[in-house]
Amino acid sequence: MRNKRLKLLNKLEDYRHRKLIDEIERIEEERREQEKEIRKQKHKEAQRQKYLAEQKAKLEAHQYDKAKKMLNEEKEYQRKMKQDKLMEIRKKEYFDDQKAKLKLYNEKKK
Repeated sequence: MRNKRLKLLNKLEDYRHRKLIDEIERIEEERREQEKEIRKQKHKEAQRQKYLAEQKAKLEAHQYDKAKKMLNEEKEYQRKMKQDKLMEIRKKEYFDDQKAKLKLYNEKKK
């Protein structure tokens, strides 16, 4: 009788022990899953930050290129304006010279 009781107690103890081990394993598995999920989230966030940084760099490069293009256009416009002014001055000088020559020619003719 006593032997049967001991066997039953041992079985009960083994059962409790296995149950505890199963519980510990379940908790460890949950912890591993949570860590895996956290790593996934960190990776996702890192990818998101990388994407945002790339987009920001592209935008800044685009804005820089646009500003540079506008500056070049402004310089080109200023250069053309100077060139036009010089042409006007040269035309005026040329016509003034022609007038003076014509005037001299007319005076000599008289």
